[in-house]
Amino acid sequence: MSKTITATIQILDKSYEVSCAAEEQDELIASAAIVDDRMRKIRAAGKVVGLDRLAVMAALNIAHDYLKTNAAAAEQTTALSERIATTIEETKSLPT
Repeated sequence: MSKTITATIQILDKSYEVSCAAEEQDELIASAAIVDDRMRKIRAAGKVVGLDRLAVMAALNIAHDYLKTNAAAAEQTTALSERIATTIEETKSLPT
């Protein structure tokens, strides 16, 4: 069973105490850095006013990136699986 710790993260110069499994602390800190970066970019563009809206826009952007990445990975996996299946079938017909 993993030990739960409290990690301090920074988003837009504000500190948050977040509980997480000890072995997940590095990922939590990296995630906070991504959120912080995205929120700063959106704020710098000046198109979103208010911390709540800024957080929602950042979350939507990050989720969109995640979905695009997963779709691309799924397409690559499908293409690779098809190539493997084709190669196996071609190999079966080779003389031994």
